[in-house]
Amino acid sequence: MQATCLSRVIFGWVDGLISLGIKRPLLQDDVEPVPKEHRSVPVYERFAPQWDALFHENGKEASLLLAMRMSFGYQFAVSGLYLALQNGAQFVPSVLLRQLIDWVEDDDPEQGNGYAFGLVGGMFAALMLMTLMENK
Repeated sequence: MQATCLSRVIFGWVDGLISLGIKRPLLQDDVEPVPKEHRSVPVYERFAPQWDALFHENGKEASLLLAMRMSFGYQFAVSGLYLALQNGAQFVPSVLLRQLIDWVEDDDPEQGNGYAFGLVGGMFAALMLMTLMENK
């Protein structure tokens, strides 16, 4: 089975690791280390003081959302924006698909073929946006 050009571009970075894993079991030294800022200890060290302060101040009413915002600020807001865009993009293809099905089932569609191509292009764009936002 041959991979498509797009698959090679997207997954080509992992070929060496897969080849090595076929030859022998992978060791921790075979994979790239997780960047320090993404490891659990530094993340916990940023979050814990904010959570502790809110919990001591408000008790059971402490807000996890507020603690996350105080700890991670801009990064948390941008992640929320990515999530909102991804969720919106997830909804759009089903609406466009319904429109495309209605167009195909119509005996005498008012719109021409360009309308159908526009719907398909919109579905493609929404799915690409969803993929990009999901992987951010």
